[in-house]
Amino acid sequence: MSFGVGAMSILFQVAYRSYLPSVVSKDELVEANSKLEYATSGAGSIGPAAVGFLVQLLTAPFALLFGTGLYSLSALLFRRINVKETVAAEAGESTLDSIREGLRFVRRNRLLLGIATSSATVVAFSSGYEAVSLLYMVNVLELSAGTIGVMFGISSAGLFAGAWLSSRYAKKIGVGNMMIAGVLLVAIGDATVPLAGGPIAVVILIIVSGGVATEAGIVLFNIGNVSIKQAITPDRLQGRVTSVLVVGSRTAVPVGGFLGGALGEWLGLRETMFVMVIGTAMSAVWLLYFRFWKVRNLGSD
Repeated sequence: MSFGVGAMSILFQVAYRSYLPSVVSKDELVEANSKLEYATSGAGSIGPAAVGFLVQLLTAPFALLFGTGLYSLSALLFRRINVKETVAAEAGESTLDSIREGLRFVRRNRLLLGIATSSATVVAFSSGYEAVSLLYMVNVLELSAGTIGVMFGISSAGLFAGAWLSSRYAKKIGVGNMMIAGVLLVAIGDATVPLAGGPIAVVILIIVSGGVATEAGIVLFNIGNVSIKQAITPDRLQGRVTSVLVVGSRTAVPVGGFLGGALGEWLGLRETMFVMVIGTAMSAVWLLYFRFWKVRNLGSD
């Protein structure tokens, strides 16, 4: 069942990102993705607490049925969206042909290639960081599980901050520069854990501040790269290009986790975190190389 839920989640992620350009104009994409991020952040923050309450109130099986009902309601609401979309012709074309077409389009487009490489780099090094940072907080900083949980909860405020800042930053500094700023913000936020020291209250304050910065940076980067991808990809290729990019970034997760674990054994936890922070920051080099600083207004770029 878990495999099925995961597969359908990926399918939905690809589908809604590909569908959005049919709903709004190019110059509205950043604003639209910001609002979607608000909804996602809210669900991610409220969801776990709501599930715990429902399990206590209704017991676990009925809580699952309640969740199923919400999925059904979501599907019904999607049915109410009356928008004409462009669907790629599939006559005589195999799934492998579709994948190849998506890969070719990504490889030949400067910005899409930059999104693919920078996203994979961010995801890989962030995954490697996550593989050792929790161990460092427990074993070295000696923070309790409850304290770490509260810290993560407070840090999620960065998700809302990033969504709120994205449309404003995109207008002031440009969408491409917003992505570069987001990557650097993630690296700065991650660096707070291995740098934290002193009284426990100070350590917690430093790490929570860094967590807020990291979450905000991730949102700025994600909204920027998704909006650019949607703006420059023809409607008939939206699904194929999105699939290529999503699969590429998801593939980087186990690679980064393995790298983080291996380096943690070899170099030590603190040193490995610094390596991962530097790797994350180096993602900005891809964005500079592919000239993302020139991407400002999606309506005209």
